[in-house]
Amino acid sequence: MNTVSRSSYLPHVDGLRAIAVIIVLFFHLGVPGFSGGFVGVDVFFVISGFLITRLILNEREISNSFSYQNFYSRRIRRLLPALFVTLLLTAITAVLVLSPMHLQRFGGALSSAVFSVSNIYFWQEAGYFDVDSALRPLLHTWSLSVEEQFYLFWPLFVVTGHRWLGKNGVFRAVLIVSLASLVLCFFLFAAHGQSWSTPMVDWLESISNLKNTMFFLLPFRVFEFGVGAMLAKSVIDKEGPSVLYELGFLFGCLFILLAVVLFDEQMLFPGLAALVPCIGAGLIIATGSRSRIAKVITNRYALWIGLISYSLYLVHWPLIVFWEYRFGNIELMGQLIIGVLSILLAALMYRYVETPFRKRDFQFSIRGAGPYAVAALLLFSLGFDMWKNQGWSWRVPKSTKIQVVTDAASFHKEYFGGAGYPSLGMVLGTGQPDILVVGDSHAHQYLEGVVKEVAEPFNYSIASFYGISCIHLPNFSRLSNERNYDVGCQQYTNEAIALARSIRDKPLVILVAHSWLTQLKRAYLLNSSPVKKEGLSARDIVKGLIELSQQVRPAKVFVLGALPGTGERNLFDELNRPFWEPDLDGPSNIGSTNYSDEVAEFNGFLAEKAKTTLAFEVLDPSDALCTDNVCSNFGSGGEFIYSDTSHLTKYGSRKVISHFSDTIHRALRSTSSSP
Repeated sequence: MNTVSRSSYLPHVDGLRAIAVIIVLFFHLGVPGFSGGFVGVDVFFVISGFLITRLILNEREISNSFSYQNFYSRRIRRLLPALFVTLLLTAITAVLVLSPMHLQRFGGALSSAVFSVSNIYFWQEAGYFDVDSALRPLLHTWSLSVEEQFYLFWPLFVVTGHRWLGKNGVFRAVLIVSLASLVLCFFLFAAHGQSWSTPMVDWLESISNLKNTMFFLLPFRVFEFGVGAMLAKSVIDKEGPSVLYELGFLFGCLFILLAVVLFDEQMLFPGLAALVPCIGAGLIIATGSRSRIAKVITNRYALWIGLISYSLYLVHWPLIVFWEYRFGNIELMGQLIIGVLSILLAALMYRYVETPFRKRDFQFSIRGAGPYAVAALLLFSLGFDMWKNQGWSWRVPKSTKIQVVTDAASFHKEYFGGAGYPSLGMVLGTGQPDILVVGDSHAHQYLEGVVKEVAEPFNYSIASFYGISCIHLPNFSRLSNERNYDVGCQQYTNEAIALARSIRDKPLVILVAHSWLTQLKRAYLLNSSPVKKEGLSARDIVKGLIELSQQVRPAKVFVLGALPGTGERNLFDELNRPFWEPDLDGPSNIGSTNYSDEVAEFNGFLAEKAKTTLAFEVLDPSDALCTDNVCSNFGSGGEFIYSDTSHLTKYGSRKVISHFSDTIHRALRSTSSSP
């Protein structure tokens, strides 16, 4: 995202910028076929490594010196004005639309982005690809922070290397540093899903999972800048047969295309995979100036997009976040509107912010940097105040403040159906339990209902088996880069089965519940030949339930089906947004959600197999929550049924379980075993 003087202008590099920013834009908009569009950021890193190294070496060879003052003055003029304007406009919009919880988190991101450490902020807070990423208007600034951190040490590294090792020696040093960065990636890659640990791995895991560490932190990205840096010498000095440039350009485009189409957010990234788009970008940089095919990225339209690429990168993500925050999922029309609006705003930013400041005389000195320092302090103070004062909850009209907590996270923590109950072990009573609740957090959420509607009224005892988020059925595990689920999933499943098998002298009921559809997308089967690691379906769930039923017989297995959910809407958060009064029965339709075909099909399939196999019985939550395919989000007295987008509150838990309490009670009163 940098420039060089016009005398050394390389049009194909601006064309490559256009490719990078467009694939990032399409990825964030959810355009089909761009599942790996996040690699556009890696392309930008390669460009930066190339241009910065080339600039430094050119200056060293022309004047036998290098001015750090001029270098940082150019970087400030190039990057900060557009960034600060974006931060200010985003902050104004955030104050108008974000709930207190999200504005508080936005404030932390704003303060960190001002001083180029937002990558560290997001590293500690959460992952790039989790669901909540769509509620972080400044998440994209992580890459700017990485780049600006790179600028802090790279000039000194290159200048010192050039002085002591010469031009060839500095490139050897760049290669060594790049390889060291790759080794770090491989080290963390090896640590994922393994039982072994080191002090470094344990420390990183204690702060954030290792996937976040690799993604957000500079040491694991240096090799991407290094790919570009290694080109600085070859592009300046080397010439060769024209056919090599045509083939090199074609393969460069192919590598980037493969990454865009084949990569997705589930993979561990960067690492070896990141070399695919990086080498692709490197090939385009190395060959584009002499390739005739490169005209496809050096036409005036592509060059114009390349020129505004920095501003386009800055403005597009906040627009996407605020659109989704207010209107929900982005459909085709929304994609078109946001895309066009992003380009228009970027063009205005380039014309009236980037260009004037870049041309303005400025030296990196106390006097020259004064306005930038004042702007940075004001933005930092604004963000810090949002963070410190709970997202300025005074913005929310008193009539819409719900319950006694101030944000959605606290509401979920306090009112979740499993809050206050142990996730593993005896929940109520002593000795051998009458009821086992087995599954992930979607099983844990039913404890309030089971305790209040079944156990306490009839003096039953309960045990819970939820210790890890996966499908708790025989031979199931979870694909993940965060921890060793192969051991954990089966450990808790086997403990539940062992306890059930030990209870032979009285009726036993096992309630199995999961976030079925979510877990199914990331589950795989152990002990199969060959190991089945993708493409699981509801049929595999049924097989697992049959296996569980056979192992715990004569215990009665009840399966709680998939919840209708809220359609990914956090109702508490929506009811606590500023400056507008939501109507539960109005156009926003916040009071109910249509019963999705996917959930209905899954629950219907389970019910059908339950009847034909007689191995288990299905309790469909929609029977308690839905009428004519419309599912309630609130009770008759305005009580929240969901504590977030998919988990039940204590009220919701009791509402569902009370609907099936007689069925569960009859099973527990049974004096004979099921066949």
